[in-house]
Amino acid sequence: PAPEGLDFWIPPDPIPGEPGDVIWARHDADLEGGKSYLILYRSESVCGEPRAVSGWIAIPDGDAPIGGRPVLSWGPGTKGSADHCAPTRSGSFHTAEIAGMVGQFLSRGFVVVATDYEGHGTPGMYAWSQSVAQAKNILDAPRAGSRRKAPTQCGLRSRPIRLHEHRVGYRSPQCHGESLR
Repeated sequence: PAPEGLDFWIPPDPIPGEPGDVIWARHDADLEGGKSYLILYRSESVCGEPRAVSGWIAIPDGDAPIGGRPVLSWGPGTKGSADHCAPTRSGSFHTAEIAGMVGQFLSRGFVVVATDYEGHGTPGMYAWSQSVAQAKNILDAPRAGSRRKAPTQCGLRSRPIRLHEHRVGYRSPQCHGESLR
């Protein structure tokens, strides 16, 4: 089980698993048309070192269709570089603007996965200017949603994954291909 309170964002040492593996997850909120979960998952730094990254996943109600659900992996903007500014810690995923956007995707059957980015909310240096690290974090988040220890049976499609970034993550789509080579 996931730790309660702020201990959720403190990973075990050493960080277990492979990139995209869920370290732990816990229920976050009941949404209109689905549920959301906080996740702590393994990703890696620009240098290939293991990093625990926090994130958020919203899953539509009901069973997944044959072939799985489409996935939107979202690189959200941030409100500052301190750990308490990370979207999963600040509650910014529950603002009216974000809830409306997420609700639209849930109503269309999408799973929405968002990252806090390496070091934002979790121990370590916040990699806000490292687009390759951001790309890895954005790609590992939906992998975490599809792995065994995910909060629920998400029914994710393996491909395609749609990517959406703005503000902090604006340049990371250019690096998705680079990080996969």
